[in-house]
Amino acid sequence: MKPKKTPRAEYYDTKLSNHRFWIEKGLDLHQAASAVEPLVTQCVRSQRVDLGLEAPSGTAEPQPRAGIEDVYLLLLGYTAECFIKARLTRKLLRGLKGHKFDAAVLPRKLKSHELRRLCDDAGIRLLPREDRVLGLLEEAVKWRGRYPVPRLAADLKTTWLTETDLRVAKSFLQRLMPRSANP
Repeated sequence: MKPKKTPRAEYYDTKLSNHRFWIEKGLDLHQAASAVEPLVTQCVRSQRVDLGLEAPSGTAEPQPRAGIEDVYLLLLGYTAECFIKARLTRKLLRGLKGHKFDAAVLPRKLKSHELRRLCDDAGIRLLPREDRVLGLLEEAVKWRGRYPVPRLAADLKTTWLTETDLRVAKSFLQRLMPRSANP
């Protein structure tokens, strides 16, 4: 005889097998990233001015902290991860009895922050220009957006975020975002 499930376990099972929960979390993260985006755009433009690639605007705006770019990439990375995992959840549930995972534990394929591998598992093909951006997002999710240093010294490298990177990241997220949620 199976032990009776607790309300918490039943709720977990419901969330675990419903791709919409991944979508909802992705939309929340996307909204947070959108709130930070103007600061990041200001940072990127400021770097271009410092390099002499752009003329100063003439207005003295307070400078955002440099780390805001990493936080922004973290939010975008988690957004992408949620949207990818929503698709992967749907794919993994196809053909399963009752369209539910038979476990009280997150399936192994969903226990990753490796965005490229998640895309492969979900059947999402990357466009050539998305590869660099996916690497930036993955790095932010794994450490750069959360910690001051990575676990290994070899992983610490200088990263420049460009306006093209920002456009490609937003385009990638639009491609992943459910049609009903696209603005």
